Amino acid sequence: MLDSEGWRVRIVSQGKQLLNELKTGEWSLVIADIGLLGLDSPGYLTLRELSAVAAEDGGRLRGLFLVPEISASQFVGTLEKARQPYVVRPYHLHDFLEKVSDLLVEVRAIEAPLRQVRYEFGKLRKKETRKQPDEFNVRVAGLILLQRRRAG
Repeated sequence: MLDSEGWRVRIVSQGKQLLNELKTGEWSLVIADIGLLGLDSPGYLTLRELSAVAAEDGGRLRGLFLVPEISASQFVGTLEKARQPYVVRPYHLHDFLEKVSDLLVEVRAIEAPLRQVRYEFGKLRKKETRKQPDEFNVRVAGLILLQRRRAG
């Protein structure tokens, strides 16, 4: 979905790959399953440090952590203390996309929030049958990195 909206998307399966990608400085957002990454891993610690740099000070990267509901008590307190954005799975797609939008605005990867999110999500919901849930519990197979494609 993000790829079709003009974003370069890369999925990596290991923390070492994440560190190599972070060294390039090309990414605007990393979406990471904290259950896979872990709170004491070099990947989390590096992402936390890079995410803490304000946009005014040159910060161009934000992290969004996906927290499995079953282990929320293990991760949420630490993420909140470190002021790291997160969503607990399962989550509403609209809420997730709004959080992604806000983080991309924060690092100036986009100029304005994606207000079409609510409109587009509403169209998707109308297409759903009553048996389909409006919550998503997507298992991230790795760590997702996003970068806006350059025009041209």
